Amino acid sequence: MKWNIDINCDLGEGAENDEKIMPLINSCNIACGGHYGTDATIEKAVTLAKKYGVKIGAHPSFPDPINFGRAVMEIDAEALKKSIIEQVQKFQKIATQVGVPMNHVKLHGALYNQAAKSINVAETVIEALLQIGTDYAIYTPHNSALEAIGQAHFEIIPEVFIDRTYQTDGSLTPRSQENAMIIDPVKAWDQIKNCHLNNKVETITNKSIPLKGKTYCIHGDAAHCLKILYYIKDQLPHA
Repeated sequence: MKWNIDINCDLGEGAENDEKIMPLINSCNIACGGHYGTDATIEKAVTLAKKYGVKIGAHPSFPDPINFGRAVMEIDAEALKKSIIEQVQKFQKIATQVGVPMNHVKLHGALYNQAAKSINVAETVIEALLQIGTDYAIYTPHNSALEAIGQAHFEIIPEVFIDRTYQTDGSLTPRSQENAMIIDPVKAWDQIKNCHLNNKVETITNKSIPLKGKTYCIHGDAAHCLKILYYIKDQLPHA
């Protein structure tokens, strides 16, 4: 039986393998100026997605290119809201020009993690997105603060990571730790399979915890990305 799952990837972030990745995924999250991204890089990524029939999403972050959006930023709520609106609207404008509708929004890096656990940050994000509209989905962890705040207004699509390990509390292992990334294609496939079939993942302490996913993310800027995606494509049931 064919598995109806969505594999997404963060693209338009300066890596050189975007076009190799596109045929292997179903949706992508395109950097739109916060941690990375110019009009030219956004247009290039959206055009590639259109070529390969891949759904597109805006990938806003803290406005912090120096840290690539991966550090928590001290920023007041109004400034953050303004930045998110500017990033997503920039993306929407270019997507419209290319002729592709925005399918979703997925936060990046530290903002993704903060909005998952902080009600205040989640409220700020949702307030910003409501000013843009509601005709798109939000990719976010299941049972996150962002899901709780946003579900009254948006379609929420729970996300699980293919190439990141999990802590016992369901959070991602910090990138500062050696075991934060999954680079073995077999382990990456096991994580998808366990989540898809059992709604569970194995933590770094070998404990099984519940985790629900309808979209599965891999990082396009990682060296292991293509190797894992080719392996997953070979393993997925197609009939």
